[in-house]
Amino acid sequence: MTNEFKKNEENEKKSVSIFTAMNFKNYEEELGKRFDVNNINVDCDFNIQTFNSFNLIQHTEDKCNDTNKTFDVYKEIKKLCLVETKVKRKVKKKKKWVIVEQIEEELDEDKYKELCDKAMASEYRSKKTYFERYHCKILQRKGIVRNRFVNNNVNDQVETFNYSTLKDNYANLFTTGWSPKGDITKESFVGKWLHDPEMRQYNFIEFIPPSKQMTLDNFMNYIGDDCERHKDGVYNTYSGFDIEKRILGAWDEENKEKFTDDEKENFKLQTKENNIFLEHIWYLMGEDIDSYNYYLDWWSHLYQYRATLPESAVVIISKEGVGKGSLTKINNKLIGVKYIKCSPDVDNLFGTHSNAFQNKFLVIFEETSGTATFKYAERIKSIITDAIQTANEKYQSPIDYKQYCSSQFHSNNINGVVKVGTSDRRFFIVESSERMVGNTEYFTRLYNTMKDENELIKLYGYLMSRDLTDRLSRGFKDRPITEIYRNIKRSSIHNTLKFLLNLLLEKNLLSLEDKYDEIDINNSKLTKDYRKFCEKVGLPPSNITIMALRMKSYNGMSKRKTNKGRVWTINFKKIKAQINEIYEEDMFNFVEDDEDEENTNKNIKDIYDEIWDDDSDNEIIKPIKPKEMFVGK
Repeated sequence: MTNEFKKNEENEKKSVSIFTAMNFKNYEEELGKRFDVNNINVDCDFNIQTFNSFNLIQHTEDKCNDTNKTFDVYKEIKKLCLVETKVKRKVKKKKKWVIVEQIEEELDEDKYKELCDKAMASEYRSKKTYFERYHCKILQRKGIVRNRFVNNNVNDQVETFNYSTLKDNYANLFTTGWSPKGDITKESFVGKWLHDPEMRQYNFIEFIPPSKQMTLDNFMNYIGDDCERHKDGVYNTYSGFDIEKRILGAWDEENKEKFTDDEKENFKLQTKENNIFLEHIWYLMGEDIDSYNYYLDWWSHLYQYRATLPESAVVIISKEGVGKGSLTKINNKLIGVKYIKCSPDVDNLFGTHSNAFQNKFLVIFEETSGTATFKYAERIKSIITDAIQTANEKYQSPIDYKQYCSSQFHSNNINGVVKVGTSDRRFFIVESSERMVGNTEYFTRLYNTMKDENELIKLYGYLMSRDLTDRLSRGFKDRPITEIYRNIKRSSIHNTLKFLLNLLLEKNLLSLEDKYDEIDINNSKLTKDYRKFCEKVGLPPSNITIMALRMKSYNGMSKRKTNKGRVWTINFKKIKAQINEIYEEDMFNFVEDDEDEENTNKNIKDIYDEIWDDDSDNEIIKPIKPKEMFVGK
């Protein structure tokens, strides 16, 4: 026998017992007990049988005697309203008419209607209370007048539909009422509810996570339908993480209201040495302490600051078998699958009518490659940093919405997963350790721990307790620069900047910085040598226009006309700072500050003779004459 069948059978037995035992001397009290909705178990979804359990006319089947029984409270009310009166009537006795007094019962119409009205009102009120646990009316949505109805089950799966669908779905729901002739009859519950001035309704339906920091002391304030999340005429579809609902369910059984101080302290003591989940993060972060702490901060921010974007994305690159998918499963258990979008199909995530990022806290680009993500590079940047996005649902006008979705990429492609620009501050890229690949014992222990609710609560408590003060002051764009990040970023740096770096890193040319703040370089010669550089290192050269635009975009590079033609001006200090900023490391830290006296005393012609010697294998750029190539300023 299923739990649902047992529940319905219990409700049916309860109805029968109340009807047979109703004491009409305290009628209203008994009627109130009959329709106490709080005594009805919460169903996972709206249940018509539970709804019908509030009927005042019940038909039950006696399976033992194979008979049907009907319990009609209105018949009982009618009996209650019968008044005994003495009536004189003529009766024929022994062929003679005599007058006798008889006691007859007459119906007190006013009392009968009053009690029936109370019974009908109680029945409708109870059915309405139960119905509105799962349904409400939405008047408007983003300024578009639209009558919409929400069906929200206990698992928080929200479905919206229009007036016509509502009537079709619940055409079989009835409540008791009066017919035009004054008889008791069934009438449409939905029809009555739609005309109820006190029906449950909101102006808007939105997804609004708590704007304040979530802690172990306040998370319960935002779970449940009667909490503070519904306010200002807005129906809020946010309802807390799955792990939080399970915690509250366990607390109800234990008559508990909050975490104890000892439990909170235990959460803070979790480390990679005593918690396998944190140990797994250690391996995924390449066994690097900076990367490990950064990711735990980023992960904790997802739990503590649910209404704020970190404005950075995590990219985990590894070979197969390190357990990236386990991280997804852990988040599913803690946050809940309805708040997470995981897909390897980037086209599906960014399709014209896709709403993959709406009402989500985490999107995981699973097993992606640069080929798939590069064409959506600008959209990905926007999802990471821009809170306001546009939804373009089919057959509806586009609307703006606020998104709260953090982004995480998993890939086996070590050559590049995302497009990292020269000014990138969005991506934290890490290569995982392969230490545990093929370790069956380790992964068996990990998967078994994922089934342990107490261990999941410990991880949740740790993430909710982690101190993010320092991280919030620095921001998540201040992230560890890993070797794999540098390699990916270098591959995306334009060859004009690589050319300038090569030019500056020639030891003798860079030594001019000691004598000159700026130098001028002949445009035509620089252009030819740029092409020679690209040819030598195997890079496709840009056309002259693209090259000039790129050069001008760098701080420290400017172009001007002179009486001897066009020249490029290089400001040593500015261009070095620009290169370091783009590479996110000091590309000149190996250059000694104190050049030997012989080098520092050389003039421009001496520099020319050494740098542009045709016999030198180390030099790439070879101008024809020093006075035409550059002049110190």
